[in-house]
Amino acid sequence: MSDDEAQDIVGKIYARVFTFRQPRSRWSQLMYELTQLHGHPDEGKILRQLYKIMPENGLAGPVRTAIVELAREKAERK
Repeated sequence: MSDDEAQDIVGKIYARVFTFRQPRSRWSQLMYELTQLHGHPDEGKILRQLYKIMPENGLAGPVRTAIVELAREKAERK
């Protein structure tokens, strides 16, 4: 997957999350998006790009957790 394709997916996720005004609704949508992304062949690349654009005041936290969990899963498979 190219960087542009990954950025397109990230942009769509960001738009769906920020469709909502309430913080809890945004968080719920982000959790749904992360669940749907799990198992994608380029999950790591997409998560890293998503982490870069998410605001640090809360929504970047779950993305960072997903990155750590993915790294842990890959380490366990080796």
